[in-house]
Amino acid sequence: MSSTEHYLLNYAWDIKHWNEDRDVMLEAQFSGVSPTQIAPLLEQWLHSKQRDQQVLDQQTATIFYAGGAWFHWPAVDSLQFYIHSAGQDAFDSIHYYANHLADYLFAALGPKLQLQWIEHPHRRDYLRAH
Repeated sequence: MSSTEHYLLNYAWDIKHWNEDRDVMLEAQFSGVSPTQIAPLLEQWLHSKQRDQQVLDQQTATIFYAGGAWFHWPAVDSLQFYIHSAGQDAFDSIHYYANHLADYLFAALGPKLQLQWIEHPHRRDYLRAH
């Protein structure tokens, strides 16, 4: 888990349970701002990405794709955001998009935004596309 503004690339993240077929998921938790401040920015950031529907935890969810990663934002009033990837470049893709998102949000919201990154286990039974 990291609580820095930007996500630090971590190839050792749960490496014992990783293989190229595993879904790697990084969670961003926002604080210091309200959902009404973060929602329009996330909507704008996701706007240029390909939209699709997937089943996550037995519920249909809207997800977004770009360059080897996919993104899940549970609800407009949520202060959580998820970045997923798999394959050989999973960690690099997550690192790239996490920091691209952080740069975008900090440029708009400034230092009042606090961002915490949570590295979820690769062998998990939640928030997996089926």
